[in-house]
This record gives sequence, structure tokens and C-alpha cells, in this order.
Amino acid sequence: MIEDAATPLLRRALRDGAVRPGATFHDLLTLAVGIALATEHHTEPSVPADRLLTLAVEGLSPSP
Repeated sequence: MIEDAATPLLRRALRDGAVRPGATFHDLLTLAVGIALATEHHTEPSVPADRLLTLAVEGLSPSP
């Protein structure tokens, strides 16, 4: 059900160059689950989750 809703959005993002070629729904789901599991025991899980998501989206290299 989630995959059915997300796949058209991902296809559009891939077509528009907003997502790295070859990225799949399962890649994004795995990333989201990993972040959720890594932060679930934090007092305020949204803080480290936001940081990890930003690192995943923007990368580890500093901006020029």
C-alpha cells in the first residue's frame, strides 16, 4: 500500500533528477526504518532523526 503510493512520486523525482538514478522505494524505506530504529530510544528522537536524514540527503561532504 505505501509502495503503491510512493512509487509514482519516486518515479517523478527520478525523472526530474531530484533523486539519484537507481534509487528504489526499498532503498528509501530501509533508510527511513534505519533512522527510526537508531533514534527510537532518544528522549527527543526527532532531533537526531532530523540530523541523520539531513546527512543522508545532503551527504557528509561540507558545502562549498
